[in-house]
Amino acid sequence: MTSRAQAFTTPGAITFNVPANVTIILITMVAGGGSGGGVSIPGAPAAISGGAGGGAGEYCRRVPLQVTPGGTVSGVVGRGGVAATYDVYPHRGDDGVASSFGPYKCLPGFGGQGDATVSNGCAGGGFGVPGPALPPPGSNYNNVAGDNARYEVANWCSGASGAGRTTCSIVPGTTGKAGGNCEGQLGGQGGLHVFPALDGGCKGGGSGGGASPFGPGGMGGTRNGSGTAGAFGAGGGGNGWRQSAAFPAITAGAGGGGYILVEWEE
Repeated sequence: MTSRAQAFTTPGAITFNVPANVTIILITMVAGGGSGGGVSIPGAPAAISGGAGGGAGEYCRRVPLQVTPGGTVSGVVGRGGVAATYDVYPHRGDDGVASSFGPYKCLPGFGGQGDATVSNGCAGGGFGVPGPALPPPGSNYNNVAGDNARYEVANWCSGASGAGRTTCSIVPGTTGKAGGNCEGQLGGQGGLHVFPALDGGCKGGGSGGGASPFGPGGMGGTRNGSGTAGAFGAGGGGNGWRQSAAFPAITAGAGGGGYILVEWEE
């Protein structure tokens, strides 16, 4: 017997052609991660926060699927949350899109928040839908690091969550919070807070996105800096505080796109 595999990495609809004499395939899959949240109040003199990190997508590893030799199986590789330029406060990041293959489906990560009145570091896929009241597990208020990925059932895990929006600190070296970890991959680190006297107040760095099993979460931006994108299925980093309209527009980091791997023997 020879081991074979086919990977699908481009977001959108896919079709897998089942080889002759193959009756069982193994599916590894992750949904798209959410993009980071945005915070921007050009000209505000107060202590301002950075945006929250996005959550990673739900994932599964080597789940068996019975197939018909010579048949086809349809699926979807979910896209990651889209990075956006934020010039208003607050701005929630974009949710990822679910990945699916045959009867199986992985839920997407949620976009990070930028509002102190709701859950900010939004959950990874599988944790549940964040709401305006108390957040479910995996969804974090301000100044809280992201939760690590969690085991759900055999071969299935929820995505790591992004870190909550961080209130700026004047302590040297302070950063935004880190996103949650996943199977040895690290959540994105937060951006550095700065307290320049001439700016009239502390300016917060963004928080990191949740990691996926296929790569790290996006990094939070520093003052006037954009967040970075997450790897496959990981959440994007939140943007740092934009000092004024005189500075270039900044974005939160995009969520990582989904990934599907099909394995079989023939």
